[in-house]
Amino acid sequence: YGRTTAIQLLADLRADLHKPRNDASRHLHDAAMNGHVDTGTLLLQLRADVDAQDNAGRTACWDAAGRGHDRVIRALITARASFIANNHGATPAYVAAQEGHPGVIRLLTSLKPDLITTATKAGWTPLAISVQQGHLEATKTLILLGAPITVQDLRQYAGARGDARQLRADLQAWATDALVQRY
Repeated sequence: YGRTTAIQLLADLRADLHKPRNDASRHLHDAAMNGHVDTGTLLLQLRADVDAQDNAGRTACWDAAGRGHDRVIRALITARASFIANNHGATPAYVAAQEGHPGVIRLLTSLKPDLITTATKAGWTPLAISVQQGHLEATKTLILLGAPITVQDLRQYAGARGDARQLRADLQAWATDALVQRY
């Protein structure tokens, strides 16, 4: 949505912006998912529920994190968004790790450090999903931010999108380079 379209959209909504799961909340999710800061900000100024959850338990912050929209997340945080996990226990930091967005991981962790250690209901941590998806930069970011590393986190899983063995080799090379540059 562009700004002009957003104003027309709001005029068409005729919804009670204070009711959870109303049209305004759905449009806030859409704006967050698509990186439309102006539309999201406008909806928030009109008091759309910043923490409204969809049927899967996702919030606008969760949607923005999954798409790597850090500017939208900043606007949501200004509106006092919470870092609510979805129905499976996946936090916004988890989905950012899953989709490979290191900048979003850094932003969320700067605001709530325990997000990098929060596991889903199935026991998956942001580090484990980042490795499983083969996201080297997100994995390095999580390690640098202090995510605890376990054997389970660095395991190769059947059907994984990424190659954990190659990622482990890349991490080892990265750590070696960092040590050589330091000394």
